[in-house]
Amino acid sequence: MPRASLAARLTCEVVKTTHGTSPSRLPAGQRRLVLLPRTQLGEWAVGLAAASIVLLSSWGFVGRLSGVAGLAMGLAAGVVSLAAIVRRDERALVVFAALLPLLSVVGFLLAELVGHD
Repeated sequence: MPRASLAARLTCEVVKTTHGTSPSRLPAGQRRLVLLPRTQLGEWAVGLAAASIVLLSSWGFVGRLSGVAGLAMGLAAGVVSLAAIVRRDERALVVFAALLPLLSVVGFLLAELVGHD
């Protein structure tokens, strides 16, 4: 019986672990953090977070409407990323990063509610 090369064995191993079983069915120690989202909710979260960052960065050029839309999209991106992480077991790094606009929007709103001296 011929021995397969090391590269062929590693390729089969990677395919078996990433495509053969879903990441949610792997034991906790074998789940891997990946860069790109694997679920549709994860893709939506990343897209909404990117749109939020673009709209918030153009606040000074476009006006208040851009800022309000950016805050709303940041809030939506955070909610969708939480749903992707909790309900769909998404473990992509960019989906976790999509929580940052939610945290910044909540922090901004709390600062506005507390008020200024």
